[in-house]
Amino acid sequence: MLDDLTSAIEDIKQKMQLHHGWLSRNETRTRTVLIEPILNALGWDVANPDLVKIEYRTHEHTKDQVDYALCNDGKVLAVVEAKRLDETLRKHATQIVNYANYEGIKFAVLTDGNQWEMYDVFPTRQGPLNDRKLLDVKLLTMTTTACALKLLTLWRANLQSDEHTHASNRVVENDTSKPPPVEPSRQWISFEDFDPPARTKAPSRIRFWDSSIVPVQHWRDILIECTRKVISTGHLTQAHLPLGRSNMGCYVNSTPKNPATGKNFAAPRRIDNTSFFVECHGNIQTIRGRVNHLWEFLHLSLNDLQLEYSSTELNSQFIKV
Repeated sequence: MLDDLTSAIEDIKQKMQLHHGWLSRNETRTRTVLIEPILNALGWDVANPDLVKIEYRTHEHTKDQVDYALCNDGKVLAVVEAKRLDETLRKHATQIVNYANYEGIKFAVLTDGNQWEMYDVFPTRQGPLNDRKLLDVKLLTMTTTACALKLLTLWRANLQSDEHTHASNRVVENDTSKPPPVEPSRQWISFEDFDPPARTKAPSRIRFWDSSIVPVQHWRDILIECTRKVISTGHLTQAHLPLGRSNMGCYVNSTPKNPATGKNFAAPRRIDNTSFFVECHGNIQTIRGRVNHLWEFLHLSLNDLQLEYSSTELNSQFIKV
C-alpha cells in the first residue's frame, strides 16, 4: 500500500511540474489528475460509491455539497473539498468544517492537489481552527516519503479504526519557539497565459517541459535560454536558419546578421560555442513574440513553458483570462 502511495505521489509531482498552468486553471482537471489518484492509493476507490460518494450533498434541504464523502458501512467518516491547483485554501477552511459539523461528520479535508489539510471537526478541546488541523502536507515542498507517511492519516484503515493520528504525533510539524519568517509564496504560470505590459518585471526562473529550471534576470534571458534549450535538445538545427517571424524579423541566424537587410544584429548573443546567434534587442512584447514564434515553429507547447513569480509580484502583473 505504501509503495502504491509513494508511486502516486511521485507521478503527481511530475504532472504538477510539467502541466502546472494547465492544471491550475480548472478544478475538474485538478480533481481527476491530482486528487483522485491520492484517494485511490489511500484505499478510497473513487469508483466505488459504497466507499466514496461524489458531489455529496451535506445539507438535506439545500444545494450545498462537497466533492467527496469517504464512507464506511453507510456512515460518512470524512468529507473532502477539492479546489483547483494553487487556489488559496485558507478562505475555504471554515466553510468545509461547518459543513461537516452540521452533518455530524468527524473529519473535514481540503485540498488543491498539492496541499492537503485535514481538520478535527469535534476536537476534545475547542480552540482556533488552526489548532484543529491534523494534517498539513505540500507535495511539491516535501520529500515523497514524508508526504506518504503524513498522508497515512487519511488511509482508509486508519479512518475506519477511529484511531487517527493527531497533530501531537507530528503529523503537522510545528515549531512554536520562534515564528518562521514570512516569505511570499512562489507560483508558476504558463507562458501561454501571460501577457505582460510594458515595464513588467522579468520572472525569477523558467521551467521547461522536462522539469529543468534555469534562473533569469532580464526578459532577453528568456529568449536566450529558450534558444539554448531547443538547440541542446536537437529541436532547432542549422537547417532551420535563418529564423524569424518574417524576412525582416530574423532573430536567430548562423551569423549575427539579418540576411534580408544585411544589417548586423543590434544586440547579438552567441549561444555557448555554437554557430547560433540570437538577436536580443527589443522590448518585452518583442521578446515574448519571438519566444511564441520559436515554440510554434518547433511545434512545442507554450503550456509547458512556465514562468516563476512570487505571489506578491503576480498580484501586480496582468494575467490573461
